[in-house]
Amino acid sequence: KISIIVPVYKVEKYLNRCLDSIVAQTFSDWECILIDDGSPDNSGKICDEYAKKAERFVVIHQENSGVSAARNAGLDIAKGEYITFVDSDDWVENSFLEEQYNDIISGDYDICICGFVGNKKKRDQILNCFEARSRLFDEEGTGGYSSLRLIKKEIINNVRYNTSISYLEDTDFFYRLYNNCTKILWTDKPLYNYFDNENSVTREKGITPQKVSMLNTIDKLYNNEKNRKLRRKIFDHTLRLRISLCINAVKRNFYYDAEFEKQKKIILKNFFYVLFSMNFRLKTKILTFVLCAKRNYNKSFVFQYLKKRG
Repeated sequence: KISIIVPVYKVEKYLNRCLDSIVAQTFSDWECILIDDGSPDNSGKICDEYAKKAERFVVIHQENSGVSAARNAGLDIAKGEYITFVDSDDWVENSFLEEQYNDIISGDYDICICGFVGNKKKRDQILNCFEARSRLFDEEGTGGYSSLRLIKKEIINNVRYNTSISYLEDTDFFYRLYNNCTKILWTDKPLYNYFDNENSVTREKGITPQKVSMLNTIDKLYNNEKNRKLRRKIFDHTLRLRISLCINAVKRNFYYDAEFEKQKKIILKNFFYVLFSMNFRLKTKILTFVLCAKRNYNKSFVFQYLKKRG
């Protein structure tokens, strides 16, 4: 019934936890496709060990090609009626597959979206194509994570991850995939455990090329979108992201490079829009004001307070 696709790269410390959580599922009709993306550590060997123990584990070893190519390789051979993705350093609750499956067949939904463990459960919401695409860019929306979702395979058809995109490739994928959907169930049930990796791109100091790549991905979606309402939602999202990146750069004393100034100019250009728009929280407005008004951030009480809080 369900194909679980797990891209694997340099995760030997966490892979057993991930795969054990899949073995422990209360729902038994599944296959797990492990794509060893040229991992230089023992991750590939661990994948082979699980495949020897159970035929439900299928292993693909390939040259390092990136997470998008790895997920595409899994999609190409998946046999299940439904598809789900699990990141190899995360793990899932024992009832992850069972609850997702029961929910998706309860109303013949195209996709069912759960939530992270630790989040407060929201009321079930049924979304159409436009609403689902819009929620990708909400502050408290469904997000663009490849995980969390159980997807009817027939709607995926030939939709694949864009291997030319390095960051936020999952947002781009679902932005296109939702066009094939009629109705999506968002339960936000806490069924997925996310590992907060200290080496993640978002934790890097300064506005790095990787973070700029994230902005470029969303900018492309904005430029290609024709619906005015959705364009505004995407624009607000990128502006929020720019503010957040600049604030984090200041907190870590990495605000001296040209990229920081470039992003700050974009924020400054939209300064009054942020201040008077109902689409931004008060905290965002205050930080934007201080960010644009101050030159010497070390003398700002607000930023000193933020640094103390980490």
